[in-house]
Order: sequence, then C-alpha cells, then structure tokens
Amino acid sequence: MQRLIIDSHVHLHDNSFSEDRADILSSVKAAVICTASKSDFLSAKKLAQEFENAYFAVGIHPEYTAELDFSVQAEMENLLQDEKCIALGEIGLDGYFPEREKQLSVFTAQMEIVEKYNKPVILHCRKMNEELFSVLKKFPLVKAVYHGFTSGPELAERAANAGLMIGIGTGLLFPNAKRILNTVKEIPLEKMLLESDAPFMPPKKGERNTPLNILSVAEKIAEIKQTETGEVLRQNIENFKNFFHTEV
Repeated sequence: MQRLIIDSHVHLHDNSFSEDRADILSSVKAAVICTASKSDFLSAKKLAQEFENAYFAVGIHPEYTAELDFSVQAEMENLLQDEKCIALGEIGLDGYFPEREKQLSVFTAQMEIVEKYNKPVILHCRKMNEELFSVLKKFPLVKAVYHGFTSGPELAERAANAGLMIGIGTGLLFPNAKRILNTVKEIPLEKMLLESDAPFMPPKKGERNTPLNILSVAEKIAEIKQTETGEVLRQNIENFKNFFHTEV
C-alpha cells in the first residue's frame, strides 16, 4: 500500500529528515515539497532534482510576507518555469499573524505571478476565509487546494463550489477531529488531495510526522466512506495527476 501513497504537501527539506528522507521517498509514489520562505526554495529544488518522484512548490507563507520583493518575485517566476516545480505554495492568509493588509497584498501579488504560468496554488488560510475567497474570485482560472483543511462541511462545500480541492491530512487522526470527520463524510473522494504537512501535524503528540502516515489517513477515510483503502489511495493518485498536470 505504501507505494500508492502520494503526499501533496510535505516539508522534506526540513532538517528533521536529514537521516531518512531518501528511505521515505523510496517508500512512496510521489511527494510535493512545499516551501514557506525564500530560504527554502533552493533546498526544495535540489531534492526534486535528486529524487525522480519528488516535486516542489515555491511560495511565501503569510508568516514571511516581509520577504516578498522584486528579487524574490523574479526568483519565483524563474523557478516556476522548472518542470519539477508543479505549484505555487504554500501561500495565503493567516489571522494569527499581524499586518493583514500586507498579507493581502503579498497573497494577491503571488496569485498574479502564478496566473501567468498556468500552475495550481497550495493555499494556507486561518481565520481569514472571507478575504481568501474575495481574492480568489479575481483569479477564476487558477486552480487551488485548501491545504490542511480541518473545518466543517459548510466551509468545505463553499471551497468545493469555488473550484478548490480539499487537502485532507493527519488532522483527521486527531482525537478532537469531529468537524473534519463530518467533512470527509460529505465531500466526494474526487475533491480530496491527501497530504501530511510533515514534519508538522503528527498524529501523536511529540512524534515527528512523515508522509507514511498518509496510509493511516487513507484507512480512516475508507472507514468513513465504507470503501477500500486502496480505492482511496488510487483516487488520490488520479486527483494528483489532474490537479498538478503531472504523470506519476
């Protein structure tokens, strides 16, 4: 089953994977290495070059909005032309960080960049959904996934109706995961992308998360949907290929 795992959002360039990232990548079908800061760009690209089944995405997370200047925008545009760079992300809006207007400006600027290259976007959003959807309306041709989704069916339906994919990860395995459990019941498999966000979001507190935990996520989805784990993983592969325009 592990060879059916595709992780659409992982931070394998993180130092916590220094000893075993090669073993992890050899155990899964594919992984997208997402970045949050300009300091991550080249390390993510290097891993994507080193491993055939690794891809990468570049983006400035709302925590690092001060980084986006003309030189960083130019670097992002250059990297987006790399065949292994299959998305922009993670980018978005976060109400837990200050300077909301600056976040909106930086988010919009990055959406303008990716629109030119016909690549999808990996979205991060907390406590700023109204602002998020307002910006997305200006870019109807840009495909996006709502990363790390842990909310209820109402927001999931709104996102799906706006054309977004829903990123389902290890938050589904948390003891207090009632809202996302209800969401998984309601949304079809065709609207999901499985992700780990590793090394973050570990199913067990104090442990390091890894892409291999996606198998447990798929098992939980299969239980909820009353289907087979393999069917969940195979649909995720199809969703990945369609969303990222990438054969795996």
